[in-house]
Amino acid sequence: MICGGTFTVAGSMTMKLEESGGTARGQADITLTETKTGKFGDAGCGTAPDARSANESFSCPVAGGSGSLACSVQRTSGTATVSLSFSGSLAAGVISGSLTYARNEDNGRTTGSTTFPITLR
Repeated sequence: MICGGTFTVAGSMTMKLEESGGTARGQADITLTETKTGKFGDAGCGTAPDARSANESFSCPVAGGSGSLACSVQRTSGTATVSLSFSGSLAAGVISGSLTYARNEDNGRTTGSTTFPITLR
């Protein structure tokens, strides 16, 4: 039986940085809410989405120069692995870049990812 689902992902991100001599270090705190909004697959999978919503919080160490900040973190729970990676820059007090969210379930049989634009002021 092959089953799958669609998820809606929403969240927030805060970042605290210290910059000295062109080097920046700090931490990004990311909170996500994942909601399963659809289900598809073989007849045995059913048609209604599971009543499933999960809140997850991540702390991601940030490092780099002001022109190239980065962090990545991964968490496995049961058969699901969630990976987050941020890439961006700091200019005139504004952090901008992108956050990529990837989910791998059932040992790679179900995967998906999306990228969010990020602007932190």
